[in-house]
Amino acid sequence: MVIYGKMNRNNFENYVDIKILNRGYNYYINENIVEPHKMDNNEYFFIV
Repeated sequence: MVIYGKMNRNNFENYVDIKILNRGYNYYINENIVEPHKMDNNEYFFIV
């Protein structure tokens, strides 16, 4: 996914589909995130 603009942690909800936001939230709440990784400045990925 390529996102253009000035997305940050304060406004990313405006750039990401609600279905994806809900899925990520559910992963977090249900403790399905196995391993978080910081790739670069402001760039992360998570193993679920």
